[in-house]
Amino acid sequence: MSKYDELSDNELLILYRQNDTTAQKILVYRYRGFSYTLAKGIQRDFGYNSMLEIDDLVGIGLLSLHISASSFNEKLDMPLYPYWRKVAINNMMEYVKDITTFKKNKESIFNPSTLKFLSEVGSLSSNQNDTILRDEIIAFLNNPKNGISKRNRDMFICYMDGESCSEIAARYQRSYYTIKNIIEDIKRRIKAALF
Repeated sequence: MSKYDELSDNELLILYRQNDTTAQKILVYRYRGFSYTLAKGIQRDFGYNSMLEIDDLVGIGLLSLHISASSFNEKLDMPLYPYWRKVAINNMMEYVKDITTFKKNKESIFNPSTLKFLSEVGSLSSNQNDTILRDEIIAFLNNPKNGISKRNRDMFICYMDGESCSEIAARYQRSYYTIKNIIEDIKRRIKAALF
């Protein structure tokens, strides 16, 4: 047992600020568990969002420790933990807000009315971003590495052109649910690859 193990967080903080690497390691080790607990709570509160990685949130918690260490005032006569917790929660929530806003913006690209709009404007669009996006999707569909068959690619292009799953099912003599599953699978692949 070293002398550091017996020190409080505030005592370790003083050494941390003096660039004592052992004190820094111990403080980071102590707060890693706290960061993980906070991160799991935030991830749970936001429904285990697939874009909300636990490791990112833990990293933000540990970064918040560094921020807290530099801005904490020992004269307040309070422990470091409540101060760090407030800073960590604020930083994690800011991250969640940014990542969920990003996700909402990207998901809106793939609703059927937007895809229909993209197909209608096609290469005649005055907005080049829509044309570029459509071209990226077509390039993704055509790439053999992505494992999308020609028939499924053609079905998805019909979907992008505004045809409903029922219309595509009738055209290809497949069931509605088969077409719907194919379309959803390709949308997931495109989201994962391009966004």
